[in-house]
Amino acid sequence: MSDSMNLKTLMVMLFVSTIFSCKTGDREKVVLQLGRYKLTTAQLKVKIMSNKYKLLSNHELENKLIEEGRILAFAIEHRYDTIGKLNLLLNYASRAYVSREDGFVWNKKVKPLLQLTEKAIIDGYHKRAQVYTFEIIRLSDPSTAKKYQILKHDFDLLRKNAIVDKYATVFTMKLRYPFYPLCKYVKISDSLKAGDVVGSGETENGYIYSHVQSVKPFIQKAYQDEKADVRKELLFALTQKYILENQKQLFYKAKPMFYDRAIVALVSGFDVANKSWPSINPKLKLMEYTVSGKRLAYLASDFKEFVDNEPVFMGSLTNPSDVKKMLQSVIITQYLFALAKQLNVETDEDYLRFRKAYQENIFIEHFRRSHVFPNTVTPESKHLSLQNELKEQYPIENNGLKAYLSKLRK
Repeated sequence: MSDSMNLKTLMVMLFVSTIFSCKTGDREKVVLQLGRYKLTTAQLKVKIMSNKYKLLSNHELENKLIEEGRILAFAIEHRYDTIGKLNLLLNYASRAYVSREDGFVWNKKVKPLLQLTEKAIIDGYHKRAQVYTFEIIRLSDPSTAKKYQILKHDFDLLRKNAIVDKYATVFTMKLRYPFYPLCKYVKISDSLKAGDVVGSGETENGYIYSHVQSVKPFIQKAYQDEKADVRKELLFALTQKYILENQKQLFYKAKPMFYDRAIVALVSGFDVANKSWPSINPKLKLMEYTVSGKRLAYLASDFKEFVDNEPVFMGSLTNPSDVKKMLQSVIITQYLFALAKQLNVETDEDYLRFRKAYQENIFIEHFRRSHVFPNTVTPESKHLSLQNELKEQYPIENNGLKAYLSKLRK
C-alpha cells in the first residue's frame, strides 16, 4: 500500500518485542552523544532488553548504537518529528500499547481486581477432579437464535431442530473447571451433573446453547504439583470473562451503529494486489459511535488510515465480519486511551520510554527507506559514501558505551 503501510509492517516486531525496566540512580547519565542525539543509561537499558539488540555482543551492539545514533542525529536535524505519516504511526502504536491486555490501563485498573487467594486455588483444584462433556449448539443467525429461546430448557427438542437447521452447528467439548471457553459466555453452576442444561450465551460467532452430556472422574497429581497450572487456568478464565464483560459495558456506552451495506461495499471494493480501495468513496460512512460524549462518524478514509498505521490487527480485509471486528477494536482502543489519559498516562515513565523507543525505530526505518534502500542497487561505494557522510556530520562527542555495557553485561 503506501510507504507508511510498508514502514508499519517493518515496525510490528519492534512493537511486540520492546520491554522496559529502569531502576538505577544514574539512569539519566549520557553514555553516547552524536550531534544533538543523546543516549542515556535509562534508554540504553531499554534497548539492550529488546529482541532487536539482546543477542548482539557488546562490540556489535556498540557499533550498531553508534550507527543508529548518527541516523537519529540526522532525524533530529531534519525534523522527522514534524512528518505527519510518522506521527500517525507513533500515535496508533501508543494507543495500542496503552489499551492492550497487560498494557497501561490493564495494569492500573484491571490487574488489582484479578487476584486469586490460596483458598480459591485449592477449591479450583478440587473442582478439576472431574471432566465434563458438554454438547453445544451454536447458531450463527440472530433471528434463528431468538426462535430457539423457547426451547432452551428442552435440549433434546432443541437438538432435534438444530440438526436440520443450516444456521446451526452441533458439537461436543470435554472441559474441566473453570470450563473455559464456555464459562466466558455462560454462567455455569458449581454443582453440575449429567443431563443439566447449562444455558445460553452470545459469542463472537453466534449464540450457543449447551448441556452436560456426561461427567467422569479425572486423575490428578498432588496439589503442590498442579497448583501453578490451576492458578494459571483460573486466572486466564477470569481474565477472558472480565474482558468480555468490560467490552459489553463499553459498547453499551458507545452505542455503535454499523452500516452493514457500506462494510460489504468496502470489502467488495478492496484491491488485494495493490492493497487499496480505488473505487470507494473516502466519505463512505462505515459506523457511528459515541465517545467522550460526542457522536462520531467513522468513514472509509478513517479505516484506510487504521489499516496503514495500526501496528497489528487480526482478520481479513476481504471478510465483512472481520472488518466489523476491526471497527469494534477501533472503538475499544479509543475508549481505553481516553481512560488512560484520565489516569495521567502521558506522564507515566514506561509510556514515555515506549513512545521514545518506538519513535526512534520509526525514524531509523524511515531514514533507511529514504536514503539507504534506494542505493542498495547502486555500487557499494555509494552506500559507503552515505555512511562516511554521516560520520563526518555527526562525530562522536561522548562515548561511554564500552564501559557501561561491560558493567551491565557482566
